[in-house]
Amino acid sequence: MMTSLIVLRNAARQHHWDQIHVDYYADFQTQTFTFFEFSVSLSNFRPTKL
Repeated sequence: MMTSLIVLRNAARQHHWDQIHVDYYADFQTQTFTFFEFSVSLSNFRPTKL
């Protein structure tokens, strides 16, 4: 488990310019921050979908 986290953390650093990778790897480290971003994105795109 610890080795996997280190690998994911290194991958996140290498792809720090890619928002998709950052959001994907950030979900493992800080789920609260990712959930906050996701909820904000939902609230922003909700009027567009409706």
